Amino acid sequence: MVKLNRKIYVREAIEQAIKDYKGLAGFRLSEKGKYYLISIKPKENGTQDVIEREFCNYILSLEKGM
Repeated sequence: MVKLNRKIYVREAIEQAIKDYKGLAGFRLSEKGKYYLISIKPKENGTQDVIEREFCNYILSLEKGM
């Protein structure tokens, strides 16, 4: 589970990242209080940590362009 602060992260960037990463994992996006909660289920075993880190980095890179 990835927990991102709604004051820092833009939902549109998260949604775009989910679309771009759909070949690597399944995603479920929800909101709770001041956070976005993203459940990530990798398609390959042993890649959870790597996908979570790269996914978060990718969101930040998308936000730069918005």
